[in-house]
Parts: sequence; structure tokens; C-alpha cells
Amino acid sequence: MKHIHYPAFFIALFFAQHLAATTWPVGPNRPHAAPSQVAALVADGDTVAIDPGIYSGDVCTWTANHLVLRGTGTPGQYSHLRADGQNAGGKAIWVIKGDYVRVENIEFSLCQVPDQNGAGIRAEGLHLTVNHCSFHHNEMGILTTNDDNAEFIFEYSEFAYNGYGDGYSHNVYVGSVKSLVFQYNYSHHGKVGHLLKSRAQFNYILYNRLTDEPGADASREIDLPNGGTTIIMGNLIQQSEESQNGNIIGFGMEGLANLPPHTLYIIHNTIVNERFAGRFVQFPAGLAVFKCQNNILAGPGTMMDTPVNPALLDTTNNITINNPVVAGFMDYPNFDYHLTAGSPALDGAVDAGMVDTFALRPVAEYAHPWGSVDRLIFDIPDIGAYEFEPEVGVAAPAYAPAHLTVFPNPSTGDIDLKFNFPLNNQPVQVAFLGIDGKDITAVVKPLGSNENGLAFSLQQTPAGLIVVRVTVAEGRSYYALVQKM
Repeated sequence: MKHIHYPAFFIALFFAQHLAATTWPVGPNRPHAAPSQVAALVADGDTVAIDPGIYSGDVCTWTANHLVLRGTGTPGQYSHLRADGQNAGGKAIWVIKGDYVRVENIEFSLCQVPDQNGAGIRAEGLHLTVNHCSFHHNEMGILTTNDDNAEFIFEYSEFAYNGYGDGYSHNVYVGSVKSLVFQYNYSHHGKVGHLLKSRAQFNYILYNRLTDEPGADASREIDLPNGGTTIIMGNLIQQSEESQNGNIIGFGMEGLANLPPHTLYIIHNTIVNERFAGRFVQFPAGLAVFKCQNNILAGPGTMMDTPVNPALLDTTNNITINNPVVAGFMDYPNFDYHLTAGSPALDGAVDAGMVDTFALRPVAEYAHPWGSVDRLIFDIPDIGAYEFEPEVGVAAPAYAPAHLTVFPNPSTGDIDLKFNFPLNNQPVQVAFLGIDGKDITAVVKPLGSNENGLAFSLQQTPAGLIVVRVTVAEGRSYYALVQKM
């Protein structure tokens, strides 16, 4: 049986702490009863540990850097920040101005402001990670800054029923920033706006469930209005019959304002349209690359209707089925898009290749709600977001993807690369690259190795998001992201 794992491929796990950092306990029975009471007291590198419970009307602004803002309950047992008519600076429940901040296990709800874009979090600093959080019934779930140096990781979180209803407010709205990693999330029931909107230069949208569901009237499920470079892989995406927009994925529809080249990769997704018609993807002329491959496209509508240079277009090896009922899903009415033995998607995938340093081969699957499991490949990969699981008793798969993790992450210097398989003295090649795929020019110093990992120093590398690529003897590569502070 597959297991849900939370340290996973492409994930930021922990924040480096300064030796003099302070942990501030917060709760009804603590010296500080609410988060706002310590917001002006914390220093760079501190942790705020918030007891489970409802914090009604408690809003604040965080200005320190390298903070960890953590609910102390078990996953799903939240520290609930319920706005109840209050807001910080006319913007959000929390306005986060500090850099390298991590927020985990917090629930944000009911934020409203005069500008009609009241958010659970307004992210105005650089390098924010959000993990295991819930955003619901706000005018915005998360709203970010516009800053070419900002990089965000949002993962293992739920976004639901956010939006003012004007079409300009969304479950998640990322501004004109450097990069967004959006993975293992559950975004649903948007109110007229989009389930995910991002103007980032680089977008990695991996292994999420983005579904309208009954009664929802969201617009696009994914909207990337400025173009740039985007990989959409391993997602479950569903458009309801009440959707405001027939286009499920939009790219560059407000103008290709990001830096060229403009490239869009839609790989190994399961996309279901329940609207009477529409397009699975829409984009203007001007793309350098459009690759749509190994996807299940179920429901009425066309793949696209945008003119593009045929030499730059690859829409091969998708399965298009007008009636989702016959797609071979495990439980189509209840959004279980796992495959049955009769699905036409079995053993149908082809190698989609690489994007710079990143392999277009899924190594994980979304596990509901907002979790992940390893994607185990049995012989030839299947088309879509899920791999068919044979009956119990079938021999183990010939290939089980191995994950690469980095600790600590973000890091001020030394890191350990860890594998979930033994190296067995086989030669490996390790590369450190920028988010744009270019080699890191500064020296990365190797520190040592052990049976299941390698150690390096990033002391001389520039701050920012770094792609780590490890290639083993047989030529297979594994990837992780590390934020260098």
C-alpha cells in the first residue's frame, strides 16, 4: 500500500534557526494570549508557537526575518485566526513583511477589507513558505507582492470559498515575482475568481487538486496571465458546469509581459470539463514552446484554438474522451480519478523529455486531502495524474522513484542531500543551478558523504532559489529545491 509522506520531492522542510533565537509560546493560557501580542516583540530567527484554538479578531503585521509561525496542533488541529471584522492595515489577517518566513498549521478565515481583497496572508516580503495551512471564506486566500526577487512555496494546504465575487479576487493570487512552487495543495470552490492565479516568471504547479466541484462558479482553474516558463504536471483539474469561463488553463491572456522565452508544459495531468463547452488551454501567439503530453482530457470542448508555429507545438499522446464516464476512473462522480483496469490510459505514456534541469516525468501523486504519495511505475507509465494500482499480490514494480530531500531548507550555508535509497558506492553527479536553469557560478564545496546522502556548503552561493540535480550511474536524475538565505 502506498503511504502518505510529507517530506517529499521538491519540498522545503525546515528553516535554519539562529543560535540566539527565541520561541514564543502563544495561547489562552500563556503569558501572551494571541499572536498579535508578540508580533512587535519577535526578533529575526524567532519561532512563534501558537496553541490550537480560535483567535477571534486577532490580526497583525510581521516585520522580522527568518521567522517560523507555527500552530502546535497536529495536522488538521489548527490554530484558527478568524478575522471577525478585523484586518491588519486594510490588507489581511496577517501581513508578512519579513523575508524567509515559514507559516505552518494555521487556519485563516473571514477576512474582509474596504478594497474587497482581504487576504488570509498578504505576502510583502521575500521567500515565504506556507505549509499545512487552510484559507477559506476570505476575499483572497493568499495575495502576494510584486517583486522580481520574490520566491514562494505553497504546499500541502487548502484554499476554499475565497473571493469577493467580482472576478478580481481568487483562492490564490501571486503577483509579478520570480517564482512560485505550488504543490500538493487542494484548491476548490472559488467564488467567480480563479483557483490559482500567478504572474510569476517561473511556475512549478505540481501534484495538486484544483477542482470547482458542485455549486462552484470559479473562472479559470489555473490562470497565468503574464506568460513566462510554466510546468503543470501531475495535477487533478476539474471545471464545473457553472464555471464563469470556458477556458480551464489560461496562459499569457493579459499579454506576455514576463521575460521571454514563453514556454508552457502541461504534462501527465487529468483534466475534466463538465461545462457544456470550452477549451482545455488558451494562450496567444508568441509562445516559444507549447508541449501538452500524456494528459487525460475528459469532457466536451477543444484542446486549444490558438494559432502557433507547428514546429513549436507538441500535443501528441494525450487521451481525449468526450464523456468522462467512460474514461476508466475509479469513482468519477466523487472526484476519484484513479484508474481502473479498463482505462484506455494504461501503459500509454511516452517520455516527455526535459525542461532545462527538470525532468517531465512525475514522481509523486496527489493524495486527498492535500497530501502526496510516491508514483510507482509498473512497466510503462500510464497517461494522466495517476498510475494504475494492480490488485494486491502483484509483483513489486520494476521502478519506484526515489526522492531527494535537502536539510536544512532554507539554509544559510551547509546542507545535507538525503536519498531514500542507498548509493552503494555508485558514482553520482551533483549540479547546482539557478531557477532559470543556468549553472551557479559561485563555488559549491563538497563536505563529505555517507551511505544515504551527501553534504555540501553553499556559503559562497548567491541568495535565492537553487535547483539541485543529482544524476546517478544509470543516468536517472532527481531534483530538489533549496532556498539559500
